[in-house]
Amino acid sequence: MLGKVLSSTFVTKCCTVNTMSQISRRYAAKKTLTQRYQDFFNPSFPKPPYNFICQIGDPILRQPCDVVDESLINTPGFQDMIAHMWELHRTHEILGLSAPQIGLPLQVAVIGFTEAQCKERDSKYIAPIPHRVLINPKFKVLDHNIKVTESEGCASVCGYSAEVSRFAHIQVEALNEKGVKETWKASGFEARAIQHEIDHLQGIIFVDKMEAKSLECSVWQHVNLYKGQGYISFGPGRRTFLSKIQRLLS
Repeated sequence: MLGKVLSSTFVTKCCTVNTMSQISRRYAAKKTLTQRYQDFFNPSFPKPPYNFICQIGDPILRQPCDVVDESLINTPGFQDMIAHMWELHRTHEILGLSAPQIGLPLQVAVIGFTEAQCKERDSKYIAPIPHRVLINPKFKVLDHNIKVTESEGCASVCGYSAEVSRFAHIQVEALNEKGVKETWKASGFEARAIQHEIDHLQGIIFVDKMEAKSLECSVWQHVNLYKGQGYISFGPGRRTFLSKIQRLLS
């Protein structure tokens, strides 16, 4: 229901040159024949913004996103979209979320990770990240000679992770949720998270940059232990489920 409310609000209150109707038409033009039949036989096929996180294979994740018109940022519809992204970020217990992951090809992302979440992951590399809204973000590499390779996952590639090399030190520029430009330096875990989300806004997923042989199912031990009797959840609480399983097997 929330998705329908946000869709109508966003369409009616955020119309500019890059209107949502234009975005929807471009997205529809990319649909395969199978997807068009799904729309025909299933009239309840959801419209963005989704109440779930779409998965790899959805064309929206491969589409470079549109730059957000600054005049839209403080409109009620756009603020509703940001609030919706934060709600999914909270309920799915994730590090970051981009607009294309909920079906909207816009250059918007949210990131944030608490100290409590860091303790659950039990990794020296993972550190708390301030909660931020990133609109039309871009970054500059501060040292091209320093890259760090660490395990990385994605809410749109649920249940899998791989080693990815990222720049360790960057300078970020983005508009915040009020449309104010902010510039800051990020290092380590925060720099990785920001690069990951900005990749999403360019139609890039972490598997495009991973070390191929490092790709693994995050709960492969659980699969073996229980002889294939298990599942990977795509809904809220899935991170908690995966971390509990991993702790049991560690």
